[in-house]
Amino acid sequence: MVKKIISLFVVALMVTAAVINPFAVNVANAETSNLSEDNLKLLGKIFDETKSSQEQFTLVDEVKDLDGSVLQTITSDVNLQVDKDEEKGVINIKITTDATTVSTSANDPIEKTQKVDEITYTKDGDVYVNGEKLSSEELNQTFTIPKNDLNVGKTYLTYYNETSKNYYQMRAYQKPSNAFLDGNNGVYRQKYSYGNYNVSDFKTLTRGVSTARDNIAQSSVWIVGAMGGAALSWFTVVSLLAAGGTIAVHAVIIWNNSSAGKADMTAAYNLLNRF
Repeated sequence: MVKKIISLFVVALMVTAAVINPFAVNVANAETSNLSEDNLKLLGKIFDETKSSQEQFTLVDEVKDLDGSVLQTITSDVNLQVDKDEEKGVINIKITTDATTVSTSANDPIEKTQKVDEITYTKDGDVYVNGEKLSSEELNQTFTIPKNDLNVGKTYLTYYNETSKNYYQMRAYQKPSNAFLDGNNGVYRQKYSYGNYNVSDFKTLTRGVSTARDNIAQSSVWIVGAMGGAALSWFTVVSLLAAGGTIAVHAVIIWNNSSAGKADMTAAYNLLNRF
């Protein structure tokens, strides 16, 4: 058992690897407008370096309110399985995440969920997620840091503000502009309300979105640094899921938080219809 601590919003990380084989390749060329000849060459090198493996690790997140108080603690046990088929030229990745969410509110029960994602990519550059083929547009989305990303709350995603005593402004965008939660699609709902159960739920969803974006940003910056400053595309994130070791863990953090952040954004947007 190898214990690793990553300086993120992830509190603890424990990795057990059957095979740890980080790629010794330059992934800078992964950022192109399509899967070009250079990108396919890169994919071939990644495929050659990848070995079938299985890793287990635990991620712990604290979802905090604007004042820093903890709203939820989410513990995720992740199983990352990589199967390489040399003959067919295919890499299959299965990510199983068993999450336990414990709220600080005595009225909220402990929530247990399981999420399974199956990702397949080929030496020809085709990528499938849960049976659906990703488009070139999806694969070439790139990570950026909005100018106000370091502000408390993500005004460009889902946001609330206590404008007076127990009176809140709430805004939720329908969905993010890309998988990295870099921005929004321009469609939003906004409501004002005194504090109640719905406001409490909205605050929790909002902080969930913010935590997801922070985790994505932290792991993306880590990977960019490991790649020597190269642009980070979604294609690169997908390919690094099979890399093994710490870089694969960061790719999983981005992958899982993208899904969680998008789900919380949708839930917050729909919740405002109930006010």
